[in-house]
Amino acid sequence: MKKYKDDIKTIFEVLTYGLIYMSISTIENPIVSYSFLGLWIVYWIYNLYSKIQYRKGKADYILFPTQNDKYYKTTSITLGIIVVLLSIAGISWIKSFHYYGIIGITIGLLVLVNGLADLPKGMLQVKTNELNISGIKNKIDMRQLKEISIYKERVLLTNYDNETQRVDNLDIDTDAAKRIVSYISESTADVKTINNVQ
Repeated sequence: MKKYKDDIKTIFEVLTYGLIYMSISTIENPIVSYSFLGLWIVYWIYNLYSKIQYRKGKADYILFPTQNDKYYKTTSITLGIIVVLLSIAGISWIKSFHYYGIIGITIGLLVLVNGLADLPKGMLQVKTNELNISGIKNKIDMRQLKEISIYKERVLLTNYDNETQRVDNLDIDTDAAKRIVSYISESTADVKTINNVQ
């Protein structure tokens, strides 16, 4: 299950964006519409909760910057503002839209706050001798890994057969590089980690 965690998360995010359309399209059936909107609220609350937990240091993985981080952040902030403004307009102009407007404002604010509190999209986790890193679908056996080289725009993972896997489109700064080195060092002493960002 964990092997497909990133794929499942992406599918779930796409489905949640579809919920807003389904909520509006079923507006003639309030129970169905409220249910979809309620699921959207639950999703964004959980998303925000996960970010808060990570910031408190209660996660067993680390995150690092990618080149798409600004896009995701801007998209969430923009979407949140649009939903809030449309909801306020709906309350002002359509009397029967009052409850939907309140729910819309709630969702818009949650999306906006999630955007403001956005975290880097690159993820690295070591668990029971297996390394899971964004950009590589399969987990890597840490016992077969010889070296991890960290650069600003990529990470190279080399095994004992000198085969290399790479993660591209990153935007790793000095702090992120140091966190990766520290995390790998705490997880295993057998893998050489080279910080080329410093």
